[in-house]
Amino acid sequence: SGRGTSNTFIELLNLVPAEAASAEAGNNAPLYFTLIDYAAYYKENGIAKFNTIEELINQLEDKPREIMLNLPGTGDSFITGYGPYAQNTTITDKYVGYNVGDIDAEILFGTPPRESTAAIGRFDPEATKNALSNQDEWPSEIKARYETMEYDGVTIHSWGDGYQTNLTDGLTPPHLDVLGRARPLAVTDRYLFYAPSVSAMQVMIDASQDKTDSLADLPEFATIADGLSDLRVYQAMV
Repeated sequence: SGRGTSNTFIELLNLVPAEAASAEAGNNAPLYFTLIDYAAYYKENGIAKFNTIEELINQLEDKPREIMLNLPGTGDSFITGYGPYAQNTTITDKYVGYNVGDIDAEILFGTPPRESTAAIGRFDPEATKNALSNQDEWPSEIKARYETMEYDGVTIHSWGDGYQTNLTDGLTPPHLDVLGRARPLAVTDRYLFYAPSVSAMQVMIDASQDKTDSLADLPEFATIADGLSDLRVYQAMV
């Protein structure tokens, strides 16, 4: 156990507060964490830079069939541009300042509606800020709810209650999910944070900055992460 970025899975665990391992235990809810290392898969299979899922699929069509079969599952993490709505996503440079091709790895944790996502990638906080300043296509309610705050050097973009749904606004700009939820979002140069509340975001940021314990500080999780790395695994559900 311990800090460091000895491998991608450990680095992902560093982004999740240790309390996530027990926060929902009282509800008898199944606790699981999905970890995906996209960058390792792309590097080992010669996948060049892409900006959309369509561009990725076009490359895979020219590869041997077994490479397509080994593609990591895309989980449900809408905010990274993957997931079941990847071909209808607004997770693009225009709307959020990054795209699916900028994501190197992600961890999805928690059970609905309290699920959260953290990711490793190549981001530009200023690009995200600029993209979110263009609000012509936003629903009027989302415009009214938008605000930003600074927390430990990270800009958190918030739209109020991240649990609030509006099915008529699903999959619309800037980043509303299929239920029409506008959840808090933050990016640094390397990390992305996405959670149902600002307070949950703050604890994730604290974990990433070593100000609170993360899952990487729990020996059982660190051991699993090291084992996954040794086996050159692309994806796991813990």
